[in-house]
Amino acid sequence: MDKVDVFLEEAVKNKSNWVYVENLLFKDKYTYEELVTLLVTFSKKVKENVLVKCQIFSENEIAFSNLDTLLSSFVDTEWDEPRIEFAENLVWYPQNDEKIIKITNLSESLIAVYCAKPDYCLTIMSRELYESRVVSEEIQLLLSTISYGDIKLKDVEKRIENTGFRESVDYLIQSKYIFAVHKNLVDEVEFITNRSFIDWEQVEKYSVEFTKKGREHYAKNELGIDVMKFIHNNF
Repeated sequence: MDKVDVFLEEAVKNKSNWVYVENLLFKDKYTYEELVTLLVTFSKKVKENVLVKCQIFSENEIAFSNLDTLLSSFVDTEWDEPRIEFAENLVWYPQNDEKIIKITNLSESLIAVYCAKPDYCLTIMSRELYESRVVSEEIQLLLSTISYGDIKLKDVEKRIENTGFRESVDYLIQSKYIFAVHKNLVDEVEFITNRSFIDWEQVEKYSVEFTKKGREHYAKNELGIDVMKFIHNNF
């Protein structure tokens, strides 16, 4: 039984879903190639419905442009101690300036992504995890509430504490994913008009609903990622 098998057996007993790489390689200095080999072994040992992820942060720019140089260089463990995570419900959020790195040594089930900002970060993860990203609970709540039809913004704002709530709604309107409706009561008659923007000082008078474009993107699970990218880029 090899070291990965031993760890996975222990992980089941201890209900643990992560391990520091150095504790599997039994050393604190190792190359990216050794790390990649370990991740490939790891991905082949876990069950098909289990996702795998390892993020490596560095103080210096990671030399992904030359893969031979990258693989032969040592991981910057003084800056960060990489750990391998695995579970059926890992979360992967959209990142700034993502670049997919084609590392030939990776197995078919893994993908490598490099991001230069805010830190130098190389992430190797299950291809399924990369392709089926999860958006934050607050954004999910906002989008699923809108999916029920015409909703009062004030009601949703009370439940969502995120400081990006108003900005997200404005972004959805500007992107033609939702439209805003202004309701004004005059002499007990409700006057309803569509608006291209929201006056947040009178938020109680507004409600929103998906456009056809918004409904289509929401149904395909693409809209949440768009909103997360917007938030990530602006906060």
